[in-house]
Amino acid sequence: MKSRILAILTALVILLQFAACGKGRSVIKDEIEDESTCTSSQESEPEESDQPDPPPDDTKTKQSESSGSWSSGAVNVPIENTPPENPPVHPPDSLNPSTVFTPLAASSYWCYNQLTSNGQREAYNIINNTVLNMTEGLVELPVKSTHDLIIAYTAVRNDFPQYFWMPSKYLYGVNPNGNISIIIKGDGKNPNQAGQDYNCSVEERNSLLAQQNQAISEAIAFLGGERDQYTIELMLHDWLLGRVSYNHGANPYTDYTALGALVTGQAVCEGYARAFQLLLYNVGIESTLVVGSSRNEPHMWNIARIDGQWYNVDTTWNDGERISHTYFNQTDAFMQQDHFFEQNLSQVADADAVELFNFNLPSCASVAANYGRRNNVHISNDEEFKTLIANGIVNAINSGLGHAEFVLDHNYRAYPNVSAVLSAANQMGCFASANARVAPGSQIYGNIGISGKGSEVGYIIGFTLYW
Repeated sequence: MKSRILAILTALVILLQFAACGKGRSVIKDEIEDESTCTSSQESEPEESDQPDPPPDDTKTKQSESSGSWSSGAVNVPIENTPPENPPVHPPDSLNPSTVFTPLAASSYWCYNQLTSNGQREAYNIINNTVLNMTEGLVELPVKSTHDLIIAYTAVRNDFPQYFWMPSKYLYGVNPNGNISIIIKGDGKNPNQAGQDYNCSVEERNSLLAQQNQAISEAIAFLGGERDQYTIELMLHDWLLGRVSYNHGANPYTDYTALGALVTGQAVCEGYARAFQLLLYNVGIESTLVVGSSRNEPHMWNIARIDGQWYNVDTTWNDGERISHTYFNQTDAFMQQDHFFEQNLSQVADADAVELFNFNLPSCASVAANYGRRNNVHISNDEEFKTLIANGIVNAINSGLGHAEFVLDHNYRAYPNVSAVLSAANQMGCFASANARVAPGSQIYGNIGISGKGSEVGYIIGFTLYW
């Protein structure tokens, strides 16, 4: 946790913003508060060797999740009678650079399709155009409650990982007609709007966007052409993790964006999740963000739709010294061992009264595209433990690899640590069985290492053997 003081305007209230993995949002009236930043101390998985709408003059801070940054602040400011003139800024030519694949249509973006009123949808579209054009000054929205404002703004942020220049916080005020106006970039004249801006200038945006698109093009080239959805998803997962490293939020804006993961090669969990979402968009695969926590820290990951079924993917926790796939296309039941899902929007009566929410996530129950099952390394019982570990070692050796990865079913026995897993594998004859089936000189004897993915409840849920 780190804190810094945010002095905002001469308004009656001050924003409490949670950046980094964003732990919450609060209603603050007539007082000065600290702006807190909560950064996950280490979001890469530890490995072993193992309430009603308030009056419009209240100030709200809204949490638009960012698990590497959770933050979206709304600050009420006085509305001037005449909004400033704002010449249009021409948007960039391309947000989705894929030419080999058909990118996912924006009409299929998840959060927009969960909005429940015409007002929210219209506000979403206006906010989207405002961000795309990097409009400054007041922009009136067809909504009268901060509830609808919060939902629409958060939906745009979560639907458009392309928008690395979109800030998490914004200003708002109420017009004489009762409609809310939003300010994402101050007009440079009104002192009440001072300091409110996009994350970068138009010129910087265009230059950085070109770099982001180049990285996406490189990822698509890595695929080598059309493939089935599972293979595309897996290859993009591994390509991304080969490019990015966890950075603990050292860069206050890029680390929480797709730009950080794709261009600078450094990100926190929000940056990982947004980058993977953007890569999937560009090959036509549906994906959205999941807001929650893990290891008692705020966290963000993805769900992706593969061959019509939804799955959880946590690229951050799959990263490490070696790329793993423990959290690749997993069910909700598996993830709930060490991931907590925030409530869905349908359960939220008033977005002003909650800290974080998800946009009505679909259930993830299928195992058809689960990595462990697809690769015969998902262990559900003792017999599979003995057989699949030996088979996995043999297949790895015959493929010229020096490691083999395995995933333990959430209903299987609990091994407290990686030493217990290694001991059990030896006692069940896994290594002897493997050695008997490979060519002389290829056997593994001694010096067998193991790294593991553990859960909050204190047992191993995935591991890699290496030699």
